Amino acid sequence: MFNVFKNVMSKSHQFTEEELKKFNSFMFCRWLSGTFDTLKIAQCINLNYNIPDELQLKLAQYALNGRKRFIPFPKALKMNEEYENNLKYISEYYNVSLDKAKMYLELMNPEEFEYIKYQINTKRQALKNGN
Repeated sequence: MFNVFKNVMSKSHQFTEEELKKFNSFMFCRWLSGTFDTLKIAQCINLNYNIPDELQLKLAQYALNGRKRFIPFPKALKMNEEYENNLKYISEYYNVSLDKAKMYLELMNPEEFEYIKYQINTKRQALKNGN
């Protein structure tokens, strides 16, 4: 499957039936979303999901215009202790589940998170002091 993705970089490559059978549109768009330059191509393919696989590949092939580039494959975030603690802060502040807190954390900038952390710590300190 990844060889099919690499062949998109070549402007003159003709896709075979075997390559088209290996093609997965979702994984292809996920791979294209790895860089800001190719994100718009992935969005275009997602909006036009009903076009045949071969045309999706050709669209990306012509949009990339034969330019060789490195596109990293997005990987899932690893849950470390700090990340889990951050989720707990957000979950407590907004009173949401940890799954919802993950979505909130992805959308937040560091300043917003630091404000939430400060508010929760202040609240905990006040409760600890009996206020």
